[in-house]
Amino acid sequence: MVKLFCNSALDFAQWAHDSEMTGPVEYEGTGAFPDDGFANVPFDVNVQARYADGVRLLIRCGDKGVRFDGDQGWIHLSDDGTITAEPKSILKARAVPRVDWSYMGGHVRNFLECIKSRKLTVSHPELAHRAHTMVHCANICLRLGRKVQWDPKAERFINDDDANNMLSRTMRAPWRV
Repeated sequence: MVKLFCNSALDFAQWAHDSEMTGPVEYEGTGAFPDDGFANVPFDVNVQARYADGVRLLIRCGDKGVRFDGDQGWIHLSDDGTITAEPKSILKARAVPRVDWSYMGGHVRNFLECIKSRKLTVSHPELAHRAHTMVHCANICLRLGRKVQWDPKAERFINDDDANNMLSRTMRAPWRV
């Protein structure tokens, strides 16, 4: 079974899974919301999302980065640029770039090239939207305290009025969309 552990870069996990234009179909987990009034989002989370093909994405608190678990081992890319793997031979099989998450040269170059070509950038807005949607779905499942089913195409929860009601807020008059 393939698992993706992700604590920060959901767009990267989506890219590796080749699901950038869609997302998981199910979310379930636990989270601890602070009771001191400081924030209304959970600081301690453990959410499991499942894609339609059965791949699981685990969103957990802890070291920031992405970990890919497969049948023959795992590889973990940390925010600080550290790359670890088991078995260690995974790292010898390919040239591993030694830059951390703050390196933006490739994205800047891609952005400038796309200005000229009018093509989409490698990290275009729809990809960001899909990654942010995953966080919102996870948050809604935690607030409801139960599993939710998500339709990434319709961008609605399946047969779940309570969850769908949490997708937007009632606006104050005279504001409307």
